[in-house]
Amino acid sequence: MRDFLGLGLQPGDVIVIWSSRLIGFMVNAVFGIHDPATHVEMVYDDGFYNISSDIGGVKLRPTARLFKCRKWVVLRNKKVSALRVGQIQGEAVKYLGRGYDYALYALWVARVSLVLQPLVWLMFQPFRNWLKREEAKRFTCSELVVQILKDLGVDTGIDEPHNAPPDNLLQAARACVHDWSFIAGGGRL
Repeated sequence: MRDFLGLGLQPGDVIVIWSSRLIGFMVNAVFGIHDPATHVEMVYDDGFYNISSDIGGVKLRPTARLFKCRKWVVLRNKKVSALRVGQIQGEAVKYLGRGYDYALYALWVARVSLVLQPLVWLMFQPFRNWLKREEAKRFTCSELVVQILKDLGVDTGIDEPHNAPPDNLLQAARACVHDWSFIAGGGRL
């Protein structure tokens, strides 16, 4: 296995990123999380490509672009690192081509205003069942990684993968230090 950037990345490693201050501000306003992580990806191969969901859907993307971000950390789960590479990639590849969950971001923005909350709730009630079915087909970055980890048998402590902001995965890893290890970190602060 090749060593990318000297980090020793392995399939299944999780990269948590603080890329955008604007998105961080929105997540802080909605969830009250100070300096939240804004993006999560999972290493797909030997560190050159990650599986990720962002605008455009679930795709394999080059890893190198992430290390230009404001901050980043690489986390490794002991259970995932013990699995065969083919098993990790097999679970991840199922989601390639799935759509991006734009509705979640729309709801996050709408939740900022307490005045809009009842209106948003009333608007989405007739579409509740349709939204649940659609949400199972679409992913934000953190939802994708939490779902893959769930498929691999990792208990992240996140009950609903389809409602997990990026910072929840980081907090889950911090809470279960016996299952997760910090591999590397850095970025431009």
